Amino acid sequence: MAKGRKGELAQQEEFLKTMRGRFQAAYEFEQDNRDEMYDDVKFSYGGEHQWDRETYQNRVKDDRPALTINRVKTPIRQVSNDIRLNKPSIKIAPCDDKSDKAIAKIYEGLIRNIEVNSMASVAYQTAADGAIRCGFGAFEIRNVYNNDDSFEQDLVIKRILNQFSVYFDPSAKEITREDANWAFITEQMTEEAFKRKYPQAAVSSWEGNEREYDLWFNDQVRIGRYYVKEPITKELVQFSDGTVCEKTKEQIDSGMFESGELKIVNQRTVKTHKVMCYVVSGADILEKPYEVPGKYIPIIPVLGEETIIEGELKLSGIVRDAKDPQRLYNYWRTTAAETIALQPKAPWLVTAKMVEGVTGHWNQANKANLPYLLYKFDEQAGKPVREPPPQPPAAMWQESAIASDDVKFTTGIFDSGLGQIGPEQSGKAILARQQKSDLGNFIYTDNLSIAIRHAGKVLIEMIPKIYDTQRVIRVLNPDDTDEMVEINKAIPGTDQKINDITIGKYDVTVSTGPSYQTKRQEAAASILAFMGAVPDKAPIMSDLAAKNMDWPGSDEVAKRIRKTIDPALLEGELDEEEMQQQQARAEAEAAQNEMIQQMQALQMAETDSKRQLNIAKAQETLASIDQKELENLFNVLQATQGGRQ
Repeated sequence: MAKGRKGELAQQEEFLKTMRGRFQAAYEFEQDNRDEMYDDVKFSYGGEHQWDRETYQNRVKDDRPALTINRVKTPIRQVSNDIRLNKPSIKIAPCDDKSDKAIAKIYEGLIRNIEVNSMASVAYQTAADGAIRCGFGAFEIRNVYNNDDSFEQDLVIKRILNQFSVYFDPSAKEITREDANWAFITEQMTEEAFKRKYPQAAVSSWEGNEREYDLWFNDQVRIGRYYVKEPITKELVQFSDGTVCEKTKEQIDSGMFESGELKIVNQRTVKTHKVMCYVVSGADILEKPYEVPGKYIPIIPVLGEETIIEGELKLSGIVRDAKDPQRLYNYWRTTAAETIALQPKAPWLVTAKMVEGVTGHWNQANKANLPYLLYKFDEQAGKPVREPPPQPPAAMWQESAIASDDVKFTTGIFDSGLGQIGPEQSGKAILARQQKSDLGNFIYTDNLSIAIRHAGKVLIEMIPKIYDTQRVIRVLNPDDTDEMVEINKAIPGTDQKINDITIGKYDVTVSTGPSYQTKRQEAAASILAFMGAVPDKAPIMSDLAAKNMDWPGSDEVAKRIRKTIDPALLEGELDEEEMQQQQARAEAEAAQNEMIQQMQALQMAETDSKRQLNIAKAQETLASIDQKELENLFNVLQATQGGRQ
């Protein structure tokens, strides 16, 4: 056993030696590039960092001004806030016969939920800000247990606050660095914290702390996560029904491939890799290594502008080319302030006779706001005269203005892009000028979209391996509503599953545009304008206008309005609850109509009966009247005959 232990230690030492060598290689490869990027970050902060250190120190020593009017921070904010307003969103689409749109929708909703729960927008924006300032930023995707008493894991998107803590394999060429064979994320811990967390490990850091951005203090230890792709070989088999799966040792030993009804029609050996993560110090593997689900290293870089100079990749942001104009601007504004401050005030030309006896009064002329100055009239010189001071050279102001314009040209952000009034008169002309500023720096928005698309690919690889059991997950819809969905639910008596997200292949795209809240506001304004232009259509659109309002209760108002709209116009738009309500309302209306018809029928029957009764009475009356007339006529006839006799 002692020999086996010795072999393990030797193997671990060889691993650590390789690890340290790779880190040093990455450190040296990026050394010059990182020096420039770090200077960009400091320069963008402003203050003394925008001055040559020696010049600044000499000015401070001599009590001379060294002003900094930071004009590069505004373009940084402009580009950064543009990205905040037009957030990239991940879209998922099925791409083989085992995938479908319903599962793609679950993937999309799950990814939105992951982003919201882990505040991914902060991770994206931090990485984008790094790219804008110096040309490089990054964020990370990790799998963690969702609570302390469960084996279920969730995916989270974590921000990397210090982009200089990330080191990629120098051989990686893709903009996403997905072809890197290894990568590091380093962090520092105090010796006390290190010993408390890893009591069995030796306190040992790495070499390579000569640079200011990578400075490690004496009481701190460098540790880090070391991601590495380790080569593996696997056997793929294809059955007679077209199914493809991996042939593992356990499956071979169990004899399942020989006893099954399906026959193997094809097989091949595949050389691929797995991604392992090691938490390491300079001398130890601090935690148990674990396999990262998926085939990608889950560190997502966001790059600025890439340039190859003499075979070396240079990364830069909008600050790099604005440094010299900014320095000139600071210099000329400082010179102007210093010149004006040192310039004497307009002196009075007087003779001794003029101020004789009132010298104390005149000594206060430049210190107090005196309402008048006393003097004695000198017959030879007349009265006191004020001498105007020399004017600062106009070239000083011209150079300052030129330097200000140069900052705009080098950053690509002009006055119209900052909302200042220009010669444009129409709204379209103003918008066109603003779009030119946006296009000048669109590379940062586009590169963030590329990074987020790669993050979507990483998530698509990781999700089936993390969410691989039957469980209920929350998914978010584009309008921020949520729903609970049960995934990987087995169907009794079959090998099928409901909402099986572990099979099928899916593609990732990214759409960039305003957030849903902004789109709602734009939609509400457009609908109201249309209703005003076509008022006869307003009744059938008022529910949409209310739905897109952002005041409290707008959704309830929209639901009430929808109840008054003809269901035929809402076909396919109603949710299950609304359909049930519409059906109940239709049944109630049908019952009410039937009752009304019955009542009308009864009324008609009653009216007809009364009519018949009246007729009978009339006939009876008529018959009664005729009988009396006949009797009267008979009496008259009898009386007549008696008289004749």
